[in-house]
Amino acid sequence: EVTVSQAGASLNPDAAEFRPTQTPPSLVFGGGDHFLSKYTTDSSTKASSGLRRRAADASAGQAIPDRVNVQLNQLIVHAGMPERILQIVDENFDQLNVVNLTTALHRLASVSLATKKAALRREPRFRRLVTRLSDTVRKADPATLKPQDLSNVVWALTKLGIQNAILFNL
Repeated sequence: EVTVSQAGASLNPDAAEFRPTQTPPSLVFGGGDHFLSKYTTDSSTKASSGLRRRAADASAGQAIPDRVNVQLNQLIVHAGMPERILQIVDENFDQLNVVNLTTALHRLASVSLATKKAALRREPRFRRLVTRLSDTVRKADPATLKPQDLSNVVWALTKLGIQNAILFNL
């Protein structure tokens, strides 16, 4: 069974699907969307239409996120310090999908102080994250990459003062 590490605890990937009780301002995406909006359906939608939507997403080449990835995204978004974000990424590195990698990079760019960004760029765990994201994006089918995700990556890299030729030349 796959679990997500959180300071010695573990989250159950078989738990009910995450549904936010309130819709706070987005920490990852602008425009007021909730950061997990691509993972959830409207609570008024019937289960059968949710299944049809998932089947349509799968047939369109869009990966259906695992509950573990949804939980990881939640942990990353709620981690307030760069060290905690890097810890979550490091502990769950093999389970991270492209959304988790993008969220982690975006959050690091958002919460890192300007005076600490040079140290962050030298951090081995950060370099590992950028390398993995670069490899993932380079190998991905272009139809599966969402413009908003790519925009978030470019913004975060720019904010952190990084020029990654592979990611900027897509």
